[in-house]
Amino acid sequence: PLSLVCMYNSHAHTLSYIDLEFNKRANPLLTPTITETLLDQLFAQLQIQYRTVYDISIRRSDMVDLDSSTRKKFSRHWILHLPNGALFSDAREAGVFVRGMVSRLEEERVSGRLRRRGHDLLADNLFVNAEEDESNEEEEEDDGNENENET
Repeated sequence: PLSLVCMYNSHAHTLSYIDLEFNKRANPLLTPTITETLLDQLFAQLQIQYRTVYDISIRRSDMVDLDSSTRKKFSRHWILHLPNGALFSDAREAGVFVRGMVSRLEEERVSGRLRRRGHDLLADNLFVNAEEDESNEEEEEDDGNENENET
């Protein structure tokens, strides 16, 4: 998915930290406006996951949203401050939580449930292109070099 990554000390209690990344050139349809709507849909699913797994309600105001995007890469970091200071007991527990959410979303994408909920963008972009297809660029460079050699 949008590269959901959780990073923490593996043996310490930890906040929920989600790293969302994708290559902009490899995903040209994900404009800034569309990406924000996609993030809204992803956050709604994160709310469902916390409510279902831990009976915790979260709001956007519980989250620090850091934007580290560059010209080439979309990069946002979500740090959630859960109610009552709740923390994951360790990185393993956090990983199980995130993998459970991704697994559920994949099942709902395949079954059409995400679309029925009105989360078409998330259904279409749960898995984005990881890297830009460089084969076209290499072919163009080769063609250019061949032309230079011929003249």
